[in-house]
Amino acid sequence: MTAAPGTARTTRLDVGVRTAMQALSAAAKKGTSRTKSGGGLVPDEVYERAAKHFDEGRLAHLIGLITAINGWNRLMVSRRIPAGGTEW
Repeated sequence: MTAAPGTARTTRLDVGVRTAMQALSAAAKKGTSRTKSGGGLVPDEVYERAAKHFDEGRLAHLIGLITAINGWNRLMVSRRIPAGGTEW
């Protein structure tokens, strides 16, 4: 099934899966500062909650996606490009 041009394809996720993904993403973003409590690591309980919903390979892909998105966000912020902006 192909989405129509200009439309986003959405998938319904179980609430537990979605909250685990959001918690992992938020913890990874917070964990980038080693000066905060926790030594810059994602808390065990957050990681374990995500690991309950994803096998090792999918969890690695999720972490990779979170890393890429956070990296692009930091790049755009440092360049002072607003969300949705296209000018470099």
